[in-house]
Amino acid sequence: SEMCKETGRRDDALNLLKRAVRSGETDPDAYLQLGNLLRERRQPDKALQIHRGLAVRRDLVFEEEKEIQLAIADDLAALGKLDKAIQTLEAVSRRRRDAEILRSLHVMYHRAGMYDRAFSTLREIGKTDPSIDRDVRAGYLAAVASDRLAAGKIDEARRYVERARRESGESIPALW
Repeated sequence: SEMCKETGRRDDALNLLKRAVRSGETDPDAYLQLGNLLRERRQPDKALQIHRGLAVRRDLVFEEEKEIQLAIADDLAALGKLDKAIQTLEAVSRRRRDAEILRSLHVMYHRAGMYDRAFSTLREIGKTDPSIDRDVRAGYLAAVASDRLAAGKIDEARRYVERARRESGESIPALW
């Protein structure tokens, strides 16, 4: 019942956004949200088309541009194009270091199996976010070790566990 209500609200939101866009709405957020809803409805190709159309606008402030590029990266990832999603985020990150972009980049690197880059990005996030401390980084490395172990990559798993212990000898995941 609750899930049906949520689906109904999303359908209503999608219909409202479609009407706003058809009526000539110029606010980039309406298009951004429309694309995001389309991606959620398993139409990432349509979402990407909308988000890329937004990206060429000249009147965007950095926050709007950032949100659009994050959405484009999510669209590309949903289409199975992780390499293109990573390139998109790396390009934005080179222009301006931003924690939200770095967090998304960390996730994309991880999903692509680029664990060392994901870890480096996590370390960079920690420079401005004190919650990403040695224990969190060690926990990430231990999780990667667990993943590598499950994939039968025992030597690789061992290296990640050793790195996790060097990062924080107090980390429960690394010790376990």
